[in-house]
Amino acid sequence: MYADMGLDSLYNYVGVILPMPFASIGAGWIQQTTDKIDKTDDFGQSLGQTDAKNNAFMIGYGQPLGEIASVGVTVKMIKQNLDTYSAQAMGVDLGLLLDLGIVHLGIDAQNINSPKLSGNSYWDNSKTVSETIPMTLKVGLAHTSSRIARIGETAKPKVAANAIKKEQVQGPADAYNVQGYDMSQDWVPTPPPNQQEVATGNDMGKVKAAIFSVPVDINWAIDLSYTPDSNQNLGVAPGVEVWVAKHYALRAGWNFNDLSNAHKFYHNLSLGGSLVWGFLEFDYAYIIHEDLENTHRFSTSFIF
Repeated sequence: MYADMGLDSLYNYVGVILPMPFASIGAGWIQQTTDKIDKTDDFGQSLGQTDAKNNAFMIGYGQPLGEIASVGVTVKMIKQNLDTYSAQAMGVDLGLLLDLGIVHLGIDAQNINSPKLSGNSYWDNSKTVSETIPMTLKVGLAHTSSRIARIGETAKPKVAANAIKKEQVQGPADAYNVQGYDMSQDWVPTPPPNQQEVATGNDMGKVKAAIFSVPVDINWAIDLSYTPDSNQNLGVAPGVEVWVAKHYALRAGWNFNDLSNAHKFYHNLSLGGSLVWGFLEFDYAYIIHEDLENTHRFSTSFIF
């Protein structure tokens, strides 16, 4: 995935998941960079420009538990760099996924070990300072509804009596084939697939309409996030996506980090879509921010 976050900041992600007979393993890398940061001395004199880089390297393992539950664990190395200074930490995430039939429930506990980013002090390189990354709890609910969208007219088939002629007899089953129609022994015609024959005049006619059926899947979801060790309010993120024929999708979502601003419709609104072409899936999202620049996110998935 690639995202231009604005303010000379980029966000990138790459990952792979390998399913195995009884489990799955995965690996991923997240990087956020910010360039062109002005660097000054204690008196405000320019010392040129520098950059900041944040990286996370992850290894994950997932294991099903029976028919409805799955658990997973991720171990990650977090590293931050600012100019010549760096800090690192080891974090652990735990996840649980439940298939409850009507809904799917996901629970994610990130940084359960409250990892500490440790690095050399800016004021004294001989000293080590640290900052704790707080644990974050996330809960997600999702529901999928499926239907078949039909386009076209429906009509009962009618065939003129004089159009039925015995063409072929195949053994004791007495199966007949008349002008593309398969008929059983009692002479009840079944029209070819996807065609509806409508008689006109003396019960003789042509195909009026062919029914075009398209499977449509609608996914509804809502995510809740909470960080106990901070003053951040409860985050709420509802969303919906519509898949047509398993190949095309449109979606919309919101991310309310502060419910007091929930009345602002445009607050962190995101719109996007997907296209599946063979083993490739292309995803796009346009995210509207209240204070920062709006962002575009592009991602590609290779499905084997």
